[in-house]
Amino acid sequence: AGSPGGPLRPLAALAELPAHPLVPSPVSSCRVEEWSCTVERTMEGKQPGRDVRPIARDVAEFLSGLPRGSASARLGDHSELVHAALPSRSRELAEVLERIGAALEGVPGVLGHGDLWGGNVLVRAGRLSGVIDWDAWSPDGVPGVDLLHLLATAERHRRGVSLGRVWLSRPWEEPGVRAHL
Repeated sequence: AGSPGGPLRPLAALAELPAHPLVPSPVSSCRVEEWSCTVERTMEGKQPGRDVRPIARDVAEFLSGLPRGSASARLGDHSELVHAALPSRSRELAEVLERIGAALEGVPGVLGHGDLWGGNVLVRAGRLSGVIDWDAWSPDGVPGVDLLHLLATAERHRRGVSLGRVWLSRPWEEPGVRAHL
């Protein structure tokens, strides 16, 4: 209970989302001392496997229908983890984050999933049937990041390379990806 990955955090995201057939709806929740739990409506479908490209358009349409944020888009709150992992690069990381923050000023935020990859989407009959696991959500996410993350992580798994290597290949510039952005 109360931890960043605790089950009550996704309830806040689900409360921000309008009733949507592709999003689990909360049924119940509880908190007893240090434990918490949630119960959500069962979602039909299965994980898409390594290739998410057949459902990319469905995902893009779903994401484009999410509520707009109330503030400018911002990066997730993971910078302290990056700084802790790379203390010798802390100054450079701070400069990069500052530049990105300045570039995002005025870009309207969108409700973002925050961890969209093949394991968090469900497919039924070749179509997107659900988007689950909302514990990394943000009310003011950067538009397009969820879709890029979905496609990049699928490419990572397909090619058997690191996610960093995929990002360095600039997947957002590929014609097949640009068609969905």
